Amino acid sequence: MGIAPLPGITFEHRYRWIAGGLSVELGFVSNRTDRKILFTATEVVLPQELRNGGLYETWGAGHDVQHRFAHEITFDFPADSGPVTIFEAPELPLTLLHYRFKYNGRYVQIGSGVVTVSGFGDKRTIFTATGWILGDGLFALTSDGASGKVESRLTVQTGDLTDAFDHYLALPEVKQFRSQIKRASWLKDLRFYSTGPGWDGPFGDNMQRAAENASAMIREGWVNLSTAMVQFPWGDFPTSGEVNTLRGGKIQVHELQQKLRQIKNYPVKVSQYTWLWCAAWNNKIYQEHPD
Repeated sequence: MGIAPLPGITFEHRYRWIAGGLSVELGFVSNRTDRKILFTATEVVLPQELRNGGLYETWGAGHDVQHRFAHEITFDFPADSGPVTIFEAPELPLTLLHYRFKYNGRYVQIGSGVVTVSGFGDKRTIFTATGWILGDGLFALTSDGASGKVESRLTVQTGDLTDAFDHYLALPEVKQFRSQIKRASWLKDLRFYSTGPGWDGPFGDNMQRAAENASAMIREGWVNLSTAMVQFPWGDFPTSGEVNTLRGGKIQVHELQQKLRQIKNYPVKVSQYTWLWCAAWNNKIYQEHPD
């Protein structure tokens, strides 16, 4: 674990042994006058006797979950754009859970965020022939200087991933964060999540048939039915006018409203897949705030 020297940037590295593992903090102050993007990463090297028979896993940022036997990794393998790496040695049994814990002093939930520049798609978390590299930080260096800090933690836990995750859930910062989450009461009776009509969207009577099929699988409670209705700009929820469907057609919003009313007789809660930080040229958020 080292720091590559960069002109005009001062780094401070701090290591601490904590209950169940190691904390690594990296802080920096930049005096550079040019604009750059700073990536940070922590490299872990394992003894080969520990690595033999082991399994690499990722958290699955960007819909891409990797599960690889250690002996398969003989060259650097870009695995994930998210700051989480899991290594399990089932024969011991032992699990190493490596994750970003704080960003600029603020706790961030495991698996949240990515460490790549949108549009490039490069994966900064890498499986290596000797261990792995956890891409854990992404900072913008502006022309007037910048500073930042990132903390990652490496948990070493007897048992499998569920045991390591139980240890994570017991951390004070994690318990405090999760205690503040307010969930709708009906979620207690949610039985399963259905993709509903899927990519076919609201064509014909797809939505009604999806509601019938999903509700036939439960005796009580609710089904979360994802309608996958339309291809409007993610982040917007139009209430009037015309929108595009997923297959290039068009549909009036009042028609969608009528289709939703038709499935209200079934034990379903309707959800719409969205991506709140996306923008398009015809997106209301972008039009009102192009900056």
